Amino acid sequence: MEPQITELYETTIPNSKVDISVNEKSEVGEDGILRISNVIEPTLTVFQPENGKGNGTAVIICPGGGYSILASGHEGADVAKEFVKMGLLHLC
Repeated sequence: MEPQITELYETTIPNSKVDISVNEKSEVGEDGILRISNVIEPTLTVFQPENGKGNGTAVIICPGGGYSILASGHEGADVAKEFVKMGLLHLC
């Protein structure tokens, strides 16, 4: 199934001190790792197993990166896709 993306806020992050004039930036480094920076409109992505393959368990994955980036690929979506193969519902 295709992941479902939901915005966490109707606008930018409440009380944010982030400069909203700077656009979100996604890039893959020389090491092949997807990094996302300048996130001002965070989302929650739901990865679901195929119908009939779920086992009733859900996991929330929070990709690392500290306060400046999200290591979205190998610590987020890639992990979620592997757990979905085991029948787990994932939110990241």
